[in-house]
Amino acid sequence: SISFPSNLSQVLGLTVAMACGTERTARLRAMKFNADVESMEGASLFYVCKQMGIPFVQLRSVSNFCGPGDHAQWDIPLAVKNLKQTLTSYINRLHHEI
Repeated sequence: SISFPSNLSQVLGLTVAMACGTERTARLRAMKFNADVESMEGASLFYVCKQMGIPFVQLRSVSNFCGPGDHAQWDIPLAVKNLKQTLTSYINRLHHEI
């Protein structure tokens, strides 16, 4: 069994068809689903792997909070940098575990 990296937080994700663009939508989704993050790409990975019986993990990096779309507050370069660093470390660890 391959373990999840202990230095990362496991969170509950919500797969959506449209990102929340208002504070009201963000609050409603938080109340209804109690999700920590939202993703627009995760469902296809989950569905295919579940159907095929393939274990999977989704590593995501958060660049912004749900709510009004102030793109100036997003930090996509930092999110990509963190994801690259974490993914590289995780793949190297998996290589040694397998």
